[in-house]
This record gives sequence, C-alpha cells and structure tokens, in this order.
Amino acid sequence: MKIESFLNGKCIYFLMKSLFIIDGSGYLFRAYYGLPALTDKDGHAVHAIYGFLRMIFKVLAQKPEYFLIARDAPHKTLRHEAFEDYKAKRPPLPDDFKWQIRQTKELIKELNINCAEIPGYEADDIIATLADQCKKFSQVSIMTSDKDLKVLLDDCVVCSDPMKDALTTKESFINERGFEPKYFADYLALVGDSSDNIPGVKGIGPKAALMLITEYLTIENIYDHIDEITGAVKDKLVADKDMAFQSKKLVDRMSVPGREDIDPARLENHIDFNHRKEVLLNKYEFHSLEKQIDALKKAHILPQQAGLFW
Repeated sequence: MKIESFLNGKCIYFLMKSLFIIDGSGYLFRAYYGLPALTDKDGHAVHAIYGFLRMIFKVLAQKPEYFLIARDAPHKTLRHEAFEDYKAKRPPLPDDFKWQIRQTKELIKELNINCAEIPGYEADDIIATLADQCKKFSQVSIMTSDKDLKVLLDDCVVCSDPMKDALTTKESFINERGFEPKYFADYLALVGDSSDNIPGVKGIGPKAALMLITEYLTIENIYDHIDEITGAVKDKLVADKDMAFQSKKLVDRMSVPGREDIDPARLENHIDFNHRKEVLLNKYEFHSLEKQIDALKKAHILPQQAGLFW
C-alpha cells in the first residue's frame, strides 16, 4: 500500500507492511467440498486438511510480514442467542469433516502458524476487529470468498479470493454496487442473506434496496425519513421494521472485546520450514507438498524489498 506525502514538491511513497488475514473456516469448507476424497494410511479422510494447507501456502508465498488465520469456534455465537434461527437452514457437518477440522486445529498449532478463534464470535468478527486495528500500520488483505466481509473495504483494506484470482478494492466495489462498502450491511439488512438465514425486509429486492441505500445510506436514516417513501416499498418497510434492524445486527461484524490494542509482533511470521516439512511429509504423508514447502523456504530467505522508494 503506497501512502503519499509531499516534501519540497516531491512525492515520496512509503511501502507499508502487509497483513494477510485468512478466513480459515471458509478455506476449510472450500477444501472439503471442492476436492476429491483423499485418505491417509489409516483410512481417515484428509482432503480438507491437504487442500487447506495448499491454500495457506499459496498465501504465504506472497511473503506477508504479518499473517493470521481466523477460525470459527465450535460453539454457538452471540448471534444465535440474539436470533434462534440464525444459520438454521445449514445442514449438520459430516463426521469426517468434523474430524478434519479438529486435526487442522492441532496441525496449525504444531506448525506454529498464527491462528485465533474466540468463543461466542465468528471468524468474521475476528477479521473485522483485526482489520480495523491493523490498518493503522499495515496494508490489510482479507483472504476470503465471503461477501459479507466486503463491508470492511477501505483505502487500506482489500478482499482477495486467491482461488478465483479475484481482488476487490473499495473502488471496484463502488463501481460494481453503486455505494460505499461501509453501507453494505445496511443493504444486506434489506435484501436478507439466505446463506445465514437472515430474513431482511420481506419483498425488498436488490433494485429497491439499491435505491434506498443510494438515497438514505443507512437503515436508521431510511426509517428517520420513512414518510418521504411512498407506495409498496414504504408498506413493506413499515411492516418489517423490527426485522430490518434485527437483520442489520446479525449482518454487522462485531468488535471482539479486549482486542483494542494489537501488538504487531504477535502477527509476525516465524516459519520453521524444516519442522513443517518433517511433519507434513513424515506424519501426514503429504509428499506432493514437498516442492511447495521448498519453494516457500527459498522465497522467504530472499532479501526483503526496501521500505522507502521514489
């Protein structure tokens, strides 16, 4: 991320350090449902573990100075307490996937990869809290396919989906959606989100929601000016007012308490490639990862780019 300043008529660019935050739960789901079955010598399914590691290594190949995997805790969240039907339509996880989730958690610890999961909160909440704090000293890249996290986009925060080779910036979001990312939660509160079973306002679709957000920006401002709105749109808004506000609370990312001051040193990469190679090849027999680990080791021992340039 280039931060401009002007000195004696010259433009100087400072290269900020980079923080990559991985949507670990999202990566695991993608690996489990997107890869063919793979088992270890004992017959345990390991394709989600294997795919997850390959995706993580692909991110590490970009040599971020700071790196963290955010994960959902295996418990109900504060959103479930607020709305009983939150994510209620999702099918239960298969047993072999649950096993791989647990194994991946232990493997992350063994490989000394920075990771965080907090009871009561989702990975998205951890990501939002970190992004808000860390953009003060780094460029933040959120590695995810989750559309909800695009609400975090700003001049120092981007969303990247490496599997689709897709990058979303604040500018590209505005060009696509027609409003700023910070109002995306209000938009979703109107149209709902079927993947999380968030109802929204019944009968309000994308076209009407875009009109309302473009004009009024937030749910609160929409209802402050409800008398200016006419016809069926007003009737639907009035009828589902409580659900509109409830939906926004569910869509909004929560700030994780006690994480107000982030120590950058806790997010630094400390990679022991020899240990990583030994564990993954000997214990898990992921021999096809050997070249990827060797390439990572070679990339990470090269000199870092200078932090100041013209």
